Amino acid sequence: MSILQREPVFTLEVDAANTRYFIYINGVSVHKEFSNNGQLTTVLPVNHWMHPAENSVSVEIIPPSSGAPINPSARVKLGLRVHPSGEMHNAQTIATLHFDAAYIDENPTAKSSPSGRFSSTHNFEADDSGDITVSDVVMTPMKNYGGALRFKREMIVPSSLPLWAFFESDDLPDYDAMSDEDYDTAMEDLFVMYEKVQSALARGDIERILPMFNERNEETDKAYYLEPGTTAAGIKEDLMDSIANRELELAPLSTNDVAITRNLTRKVVSLTRRFDTSAIGYNVKGGGSESYNLIFRKENETWILTR
Repeated sequence: MSILQREPVFTLEVDAANTRYFIYINGVSVHKEFSNNGQLTTVLPVNHWMHPAENSVSVEIIPPSSGAPINPSARVKLGLRVHPSGEMHNAQTIATLHFDAAYIDENPTAKSSPSGRFSSTHNFEADDSGDITVSDVVMTPMKNYGGALRFKREMIVPSSLPLWAFFESDDLPDYDAMSDEDYDTAMEDLFVMYEKVQSALARGDIERILPMFNERNEETDKAYYLEPGTTAAGIKEDLMDSIANRELELAPLSTNDVAITRNLTRKVVSLTRRFDTSAIGYNVKGGGSESYNLIFRKENETWILTR
């Protein structure tokens, strides 16, 4: 049986240094790095963003300032991998997207894995009749920031994961292209949902808002093969612990504190503070913070908390 049908767990391996960059799975932001000099090696679980067939991995490489050249030592390597649930030692690489600024004038993604068709039943080896299709990396200059480049790799990866609700939700507007008046109206519309959560935390009464998390909780359980109710119990405990912790102070929230985030997809949206930090969170007395990232979709003009 294909590894993709055995309760697959998809992960994105990230190895990056010396550049600002934003990473997306199927157009949804999964990591943003705002430092031009940092270095990161990590693994991100991405089942909850994967489509059961048509998928993409994208990265935006951003220079230190608009119009400036990309740092010549910049590099970002992304590897989409999969293993059966509970068998991390059996992880296999589906495809990589490897940007290296040293080759910016030639082919900066030359080190990426080859395109073509591959077989998930034969260790993802090249196979003209394989079930996996990996497309070439496509480079696109970004219009909203001089010198920034977007690299995208599409692939067909048929798996046993369900189709998550956000894939079929309403298309959202292009917030970046809105007039100031329309943007403010859109902000107010979405802010109402965050205000409900903020008010419940301020009152210490979360029972009324727990149903808001139903889709998020149920799909997370399915995505990672958890017993139904596991994620719901966890978020309830986390919220109650934060309310009871006297070392935490709920951060004030107003429309002046947040902005509508940009995703490559128009299916989900969230409000964030500076440097993409969550709109709702607590300040730790003495320094530090804890936060709750809320991501919404819209269906029949109704906001639904999906992640």
